[in-house]
Amino acid sequence: FTHAYLKEKKKQEDIFLMSKLAYDALYPRPFLNVVKKVSQRFSLEPARIYALMKQESSFFLSATSPAGASGIMQVMPYTAKDLNRRLKIKNLDLHNPNHSILLGAKFYADMSKMFHGDFEKIAMAYNAGPGRLLEWEKRFAGVPKVLFLEEIPFEETYYYVKKTRKYYDRYKIGFEYFF
Repeated sequence: FTHAYLKEKKKQEDIFLMSKLAYDALYPRPFLNVVKKVSQRFSLEPARIYALMKQESSFFLSATSPAGASGIMQVMPYTAKDLNRRLKIKNLDLHNPNHSILLGAKFYADMSKMFHGDFEKIAMAYNAGPGRLLEWEKRFAGVPKVLFLEEIPFEETYYYVKKTRKYYDRYKIGFEYFF
């Protein structure tokens, strides 16, 4: 209800003015124990994982994209297979939140190492693939960092990065402010 009201009134939510109940409705934290465990394992902030889950699937466990990505973290089957060679999850099921969160966090951690912790580039790689991001880095080599996102040719990835950043900021503040 809160989100629908704000959307209708075209107002930006101010998380410092909302109650914890309203915050929890807009920024839920399902599978908190799994997220905390995986966050520690891969040295990631829980806020980053929640931002991805919210953007990727809106926490819908059986989400499947037109491209074939599945689960709460929307992992592509071939990426899952590659990651699972290292993680060795038995009876891998991308719709199982434990599996999906583990795989998505591992992929995010790998992208974080590859792109030196740069939030926007990690999000671009998670959405469009690291190969595409490397192509874009070559193509737009002289473009200042602040303008790089504006140059990428995928509108979906542009908005993905913007929304994921917004969700990350909200979750990060929420973890610090409410918990």
